[in-house]
Amino acid sequence: MSVKSGYCLLLLILFALPLQAQPTRDRVLGDVVLSEHPEFVSLNVSFDFPVHYISHFPSESGRELRIQLQPIAIAAVDRDALLSRESYTPETPNLAGITEVLYEGDTFSGFYLTLYFKSKAQWQVEQGGDYRSLHVRILAPFPVAAEEVRGE
Repeated sequence: MSVKSGYCLLLLILFALPLQAQPTRDRVLGDVVLSEHPEFVSLNVSFDFPVHYISHFPSESGRELRIQLQPIAIAAVDRDALLSRESYTPETPNLAGITEVLYEGDTFSGFYLTLYFKSKAQWQVEQGGDYRSLHVRILAPFPVAAEEVRGE
């Protein structure tokens, strides 16, 4: 290979590097885990980037829980996912009566995690200690009877 063609090859490689597609994450929600306990059902939602829990509405009970979040230190690779919608639907019935967990990043008023229930539920919401999770306790009496969950 001549020196001239070596320089041409080097220039071609250098100019082509910035044109390569950057890796992107297309998800906001990490794991969504439901755990049943005698006095409550725990819903733990993990996120693929840090978030700060701002507030929730209604404050104690209802059929829909809307939790406002504020993303923290978002990398450029996460920005497209941040402005999207993402949904999780439990595969099986659960005592909490949760029918859907929806991340809404495409609203004008902010970023929200919305939980939908089959019937009225009572809850408590708290920030995870790692700022990458959110914990919701759905309190007894549960919206769905145990017999209905077990298919009896």
